[in-house]
Amino acid sequence: MKFHPGKIITIMKPSSKDVISANASTQVMIEMWDENILTFTIDSKIATKAKKNDIVIVDYNPTSEKMQIPKTIITKILRGKVAEETWRKYKDYLKKKKELAKKQKIAVPIASQPQAVPKSVYG
Repeated sequence: MKFHPGKIITIMKPSSKDVISANASTQVMIEMWDENILTFTIDSKIATKAKKNDIVIVDYNPTSEKMQIPKTIITKILRGKVAEETWRKYKDYLKKKKELAKKQKIAVPIASQPQAVPKSVYG
């Protein structure tokens, strides 16, 4: 199963005076752990609870067994200790990856698709 954390930058609610919407879904612009900036739909069950700077989990599991296209929907909001620890672990992993690349004099690729974090990151 694949999930990736991100931090909320902006929430685009259909009821906002600054948003003209064709539907009732809410989108969230987030900074992903790997420094990508992406916009995803947030599940309607939690959309009203989302706040700027919340850490969220994006579901990247395939939409079906036949179609390996990721769902890319925000399914969880993390707060408190679990949010801080999750964000720190992923950012520490990215820092180590960049330091290693610098020592080896190679560029850290910008991910066009989120990459799985090795199990070693989880301690």
